[in-house]
Amino acid sequence: MVPRRGSVVCVRGTGPFATKPNLARVDVAIVTRGKTLEGAVDAHGDPTRRVQKILKLLETAGMTVETSVFRLNRESEPYRMADNPNPRPPDQPFTAITEMTLTVPSVGTVDEAVNRLAASGVVEVRKITDAVASERQALNEARRAAVLDAREQARIYAEAAELKLVEITEITGGEASPPDGYADMPRPRVA
Repeated sequence: MVPRRGSVVCVRGTGPFATKPNLARVDVAIVTRGKTLEGAVDAHGDPTRRVQKILKLLETAGMTVETSVFRLNRESEPYRMADNPNPRPPDQPFTAITEMTLTVPSVGTVDEAVNRLAASGVVEVRKITDAVASERQALNEARRAAVLDAREQARIYAEAAELKLVEITEITGGEASPPDGYADMPRPRVA
């Protein structure tokens, strides 16, 4: 007589999570133009110093500069086309750009920070994103919910098939997907 293999039920549980944002990231840029590369860089100095003073004031409220990138660009000459055989070249083809990502520690103080920066007249506010300082706790709660969901599904399948659940033999680590608010177990992997 061949020993009978125990029945195995495989299920996938999901666990939603939600957490309120407690900080914001603000993407800003200082953009200056010039007829020459040196002209664009020289024009960049004063606006940059003005923004640095504002950032120092906002630093006392906890705002920090997460990233800062400086770059120089040259606008290309316009293409000649049949309807515009002699396109006019740009007056100021060179651009100096400082892009920064700022972290504001409280969603409630974002407006004040953005208003101060925008009032300078030299900052382009490009994007504001709400974020969570630590998603770990919410993700762990979602994982617990996913395991409970999987256990409940397995129990229902076992009852319907008149099987007795004995033990969990394997849990495959799930993956969290913060943008859609779910942590699931397991997610199919592409090889």
